[in-house]
Amino acid sequence: SIGHLNSLTRLNVWNNQLTGSIPDSIGQLISLTELNFMDNPIRGTIPDSIGNLSSLVELYLWNGQLSGTIPESIGNLRSLTRLF
Repeated sequence: SIGHLNSLTRLNVWNNQLTGSIPDSIGQLISLTELNFMDNPIRGTIPDSIGNLSSLVELYLWNGQLSGTIPESIGNLRSLTRLF
């Protein structure tokens, strides 16, 4: 249901013991400029849909339990200046 928040510009859930995985619906949050999942035991892979976040400037995924490779779609994030 997070995909219904399409006017959201910042999503910061830093250090909240958030578990599970990053939902594919994250790619529907096209107004996001900051996405911060740092210091959470999130598992799984970074969804390909993250490449839809064309307004994203800051992406923080540091110190989690993500696996797999960084999706090629991250190259679509032309406004991205910070990636941790």
